[in-house]
Amino acid sequence: STVVKLPNIAKEESALKGILKTCAVLLVLALLLLCASAAVVAPLDAPTAVVDLADGIYTLKNAADGKYLNTFNIEYTSGGYAYTDAHGGEAGEHMRITRAEDGSFLIYPQSEDGKYAFHAESMDDNARICKSETLTALSSFDIIRDGNDYVILLHGTEQALGAGFGKTLYRKQLVTLRPYAGEDAQRWVIEPAAVASFDLKTVAEKVNVNSVSAVYALVTPSYMKEQVVWSSSDESVVLVDDDGSFCALAEGKTTVTATIGEMSRSIEVEVVDAPAYT
Repeated sequence: STVVKLPNIAKEESALKGILKTCAVLLVLALLLLCASAAVVAPLDAPTAVVDLADGIYTLKNAADGKYLNTFNIEYTSGGYAYTDAHGGEAGEHMRITRAEDGSFLIYPQSEDGKYAFHAESMDDNARICKSETLTALSSFDIIRDGNDYVILLHGTEQALGAGFGKTLYRKQLVTLRPYAGEDAQRWVIEPAAVASFDLKTVAEKVNVNSVSAVYALVTPSYMKEQVVWSSSDESVVLVDDDGSFCALAEGKTTVTATIGEMSRSIEVEVVDAPAYT
């Protein structure tokens, strides 16, 4: 008679379970490797933290070579091209940065009375940064953080401002656009511009009740005057306006203070109870 051997079902189930366990372990390892790979690559992509810079006047120093963002005057080069150079304290090194309604930033070099804003020639790689009185979509920039430095991107793109990528004019390295790749040449140190001198002057330190007068800020460079913030230690005596002009409301003494960044200057004003002649 023929003997029929039945399969060992228990052994087959055990083998199948072993195969499934091995596949599960391999799948987990593959996912872990994928996550680790993504974690390593992520910092090289565009940074994500949006910077909420206060409106003000700043210097921008390139992280690669320590040279400062500057600009040619339009009277010398029709485009007023941006470049980097060693620190010289020129007006072109000072950038007034203001936030637009859509959250992007406008950048105005303070040379040539600060009337021109930066804009990109185009959205193409290696496009130069120029100046113009007319604002366009290419005048808006996103300023975002990468570690301790900042990255300046053409608004809504990954095109970053950088220096030292081959384009020069009058032996200066021009600032151009290229996709952000985490290079030091595309990163900037942004700091408040330094004030060379700062003092206060007033027509009269003693004024009459119900009269108007003013305290004047003497600031060098002169365009930093726009950054002055005014205050009165006693607003029931003197109420001071944004430009340093004030109204004497009641008899007494108060201290009028002007502040630029971390620098402050103060002057005492006395209000006397006498007829006002305005």
